[in-house]
Amino acid sequence: MYRSTIAFAALFSAFSAQAENAVKFDDKLLGHAILPAQTLIPAPKDAPALLQSSGKFSAWGNPVRITDEPTDGEKLPFKGQPLQGFSGIRAVGDGSYYVLTDNGFGSMANSPDAMLFFHHPRMDR
Repeated sequence: MYRSTIAFAALFSAFSAQAENAVKFDDKLLGHAILPAQTLIPAPKDAPALLQSSGKFSAWGNPVRITDEPTDGEKLPFKGQPLQGFSGIRAVGDGSYYVLTDNGFGSMANSPDAMLFFHHPRMDR
């Protein structure tokens, strides 16, 4: 017990010293974006038929039956693809960005119909 207390104290001291030497930024958050969870977009017309809707496998990899009752009032599958979180973002330099959609519905097993693709948004102020 005594050794773990000393180890914890040493670790805490190291983190405290790092915090004191942290780089300070003068940047200021000017705004934020709100994207409703049910924001869906159509898949590209040349995408496979499987990707024209999404959420068909959200029951842990098992196909969702249309007769399944949703717990949140939403019906599965969704018509289109969710415009959800982004896994990657890259500023283009002209006020726009390239962003990569997140990896689906939480796991590989329930996301085979979640399409990964790039978006090219431009923020308005």
